[in-house]
Amino acid sequence: MRSAPSPKCIACGSDGVELYDGLTDYLAGTPGTWRMVRCADAECFRVLRPGGRLVLTTPNALGLAHRQYGCHWRGLEPPRHLHLFTPTALQQCARTGGFEQIEVRTLSAESAGIYRASDEIGGMHGVPGCRSAPASVVRSWRMRYREYRETLRDPQAGQDILLIGVKPT
Repeated sequence: MRSAPSPKCIACGSDGVELYDGLTDYLAGTPGTWRMVRCADAECFRVLRPGGRLVLTTPNALGLAHRQYGCHWRGLEPPRHLHLFTPTALQQCARTGGFEQIEVRTLSAESAGIYRASDEIGGMHGVPGCRSAPASVVRSWRMRYREYRETLRDPQAGQDILLIGVKPT
C-alpha cells in the first residue's frame, strides 16, 4: 500500500492536526495566531524539511496605519493578535528559532481596507476626523497612496510584515 504524498505547503494554525517531522517544504501563516506567538518556534522548525521555507505575514507595529490610528487601528484585532511585531523583532524571532537566509520587508497590499475599517472603529468611538462610509472609502485610498510614498522613504512603514526564513540543510 502506497502512502499519500506529503504536502508541499502547510498553513500554520492547524490546531489538533498532528504534523510529522520534516513534513513539508513550505510553512505559511500569521504569527497573530496563538500557535505562532513564539514565531519560528521549535514546532515550525521541526515540521519543515531541511531547506524548507517559513513564510509569515503579520501586522506591523511600526506601520503608518498604527501610527495614524493608535488604539483604533484595525490591525490590533484583539484577541486574535496576541503580540504585535516590528520587522526587527520578527527577524530576531526567526534567527533565534534557527532559521537562516531571513528576508523581512513590509507590504501595503491590503492597507486601504485597514484604513477604512480603522476609520469606522474610530468613528464608533467619536474620534474627530473619522468619516462617513463614502468619505472613508476615498480617504482610505488616499492613505494607501500616502503609505506607499512613505515606504519609499521608510521601508518599515508598510501595513504588514512579510518574513521568509530558510531551515538550514
